[in-house]
Amino acid sequence: MNTRTMPDRDALGRFKSKLLEKVSSKTVSIESLTKKYDLIPTLVEVPNGKLPPFLLDKKENYLKSNLIIITSIYKYSDINYYINFKYFDGTSGAEHVDSNFRVKIPNDKNLIEKFNQWKIDNLYLKIFYNGAIESTGEIFVEDKEGKCIPSSLFVGTKEKPSRTLKTEFGFCPMYANGDATKFTTKDNTCLGWHMDSIAAGVKGVYRSAKNKFPESRLSLISANCDNSKAENININNIYGLSKKDKTYNQIAGSSIDFIVKKPTIKKLTRIIKALDSVLAVSFVSLFGNLNNKVFAELPGSYLLDYDKLSYYTLSNLWLCHPFITNLTLDFARWVFAFGDSNFYPSVWKASEEETLNTIINNDVDFARKIMEINKNILLALFRGSYRWASNRDLEAIYNIFLNGASYILDNYLDLEKNWNLKSKWISHSNGNNKNVLSVITNYRNSSFNKDFKI
Repeated sequence: MNTRTMPDRDALGRFKSKLLEKVSSKTVSIESLTKKYDLIPTLVEVPNGKLPPFLLDKKENYLKSNLIIITSIYKYSDINYYINFKYFDGTSGAEHVDSNFRVKIPNDKNLIEKFNQWKIDNLYLKIFYNGAIESTGEIFVEDKEGKCIPSSLFVGTKEKPSRTLKTEFGFCPMYANGDATKFTTKDNTCLGWHMDSIAAGVKGVYRSAKNKFPESRLSLISANCDNSKAENININNIYGLSKKDKTYNQIAGSSIDFIVKKPTIKKLTRIIKALDSVLAVSFVSLFGNLNNKVFAELPGSYLLDYDKLSYYTLSNLWLCHPFITNLTLDFARWVFAFGDSNFYPSVWKASEEETLNTIINNDVDFARKIMEINKNILLALFRGSYRWASNRDLEAIYNIFLNGASYILDNYLDLEKNWNLKSKWISHSNGNNKNVLSVITNYRNSSFNKDFKI
């Protein structure tokens, strides 16, 4: 297993504090700000006496504020930059500035707290993931008595794979991986079409197994299956952790794949840690009371193939129902964008140690504590993904994660029923209760009845 040792959190924190003190003790140019510091959006102070025209009210010609929030910087020429900015009062503007235009990064605690609150209030407006998304999933097959049916008995190998269901977004490679069957999907910027690709994978496994073993059933987790002989894909770990616990072998895995623009170790570290601290911790709350192991890999598990980041920490449990699949992928995209910004980790309240312990120990109570502390941020992420949702709708989505999958699902293990495997799949995941909009609309129409189930 390839691992990369990262500095411990305390040492990294001390380094960042010293860097901030150093930066804050002197002014820096806009040019050096873009080159050296990944701080957009960032609060800057323009020293008195060096104010450019845009900091003056052009009508009354007086100083409006020497504090601005830079939301983006573009290089316009070799000596000129174009910046978009906002004031705390909500007004905004854009101006050209010289490359040597100098600003100061304030270190006043009250200002930093005020800026962090601004980040939370504006989070859903300022981040977005607009790249393609791809995924893989693994599913076990058992006989009617719960005994494992090795996937090699009904699907091909990685070198000579079978294919998922032949649809517009299906017909992707599917092969034996240990005792589980691993299916792949087609990437897409549209999550509805990508859901169709996943549905083709689930149904492909189902049909292949049923053709050979008519009384077989699909299973997400199996005490009788062993995935220890799954392909060795040399998964990296951002924390340098190594997997030794054999109980992981009874859990089938998955990956969620993103496009990373200009990947660097700094950017990857921040994104993967965001996915762990927000998505994976919420995953503990969602499934932790249903299974004593909800992860196929350790926190921080990933692969990078050029600009494609595959996140491997989660197990396959998010495949339990199309609604949960849709919800997980929507959430994952926004958490990715959260990590790929200056909003994280400054406004997220959980230490790295707390995150790792929560995931590794499947600590449902502490996961929910982290969620409650960061509720306003989670709601902002949900709002960004679901612009159609009311505040009550967003609370309902939050409560599903907080209270667990059984809060909304009648039976999370019944893949045949949940994915309509005996009937036709409606394209773009438009079947009743097969996407977030459909479920939340039906939930709302029930007056958010606590007994509502899908």
